[in-house]
Amino acid sequence: MGFDLHGVAPKINQPEPKILKDNHWSTVTPDLREAYTIAWDEHEKVNPGIYFRNNAWWWRPLWTYVCNICHDILTQKDMVKGTWNNFDTISKTKGIKIAARIMKENKSGALDKYAQGYEEAIAKLDKEDCMHCNGTGKRDDEHVKGKCNGCEGTGKREAWAASYPFSVENALQFAKFAKESGGFQIS
Repeated sequence: MGFDLHGVAPKINQPEPKILKDNHWSTVTPDLREAYTIAWDEHEKVNPGIYFRNNAWWWRPLWTYVCNICHDILTQKDMVKGTWNNFDTISKTKGIKIAARIMKENKSGALDKYAQGYEEAIAKLDKEDCMHCNGTGKRDDEHVKGKCNGCEGTGKREAWAASYPFSVENALQFAKFAKESGGFQIS
């Protein structure tokens, strides 16, 4: 599952290339697919307000961070909107303010400090019993006979929360998107 964010009225820094105007992925001939993909990627890169995507693992920590630093910008309802992909919208004004706040945090060093603290907290999490072997290190089921492949036989795995990464780069990409999105819809 992922979170796809679409700009409501994105700032267009460069018009859509002809190959994208004349074609849709479903109708592009195999010989044009690579050129189409390259054109699409470049179009989104120069127009960051069109689209932003994170899988659930990346989105949840990012949105938690945004809610923490933007609690005076976002309402409680807005904060909840960001936890579901129900086509809810965050306004243009709030998008611009979110972006400005992230950039201010980055400039002050607070974003780096948050990311470092996040990584340190994840590293300190205790390992958990393996869910595949119930902490025994051994399996005897339809999939595996012998040493558990989920924990390499140790009976322990990284904490589930360690699956949710956070990075400065991802936060800054989101800030660019939010700033130029003209408001965004979360789907």
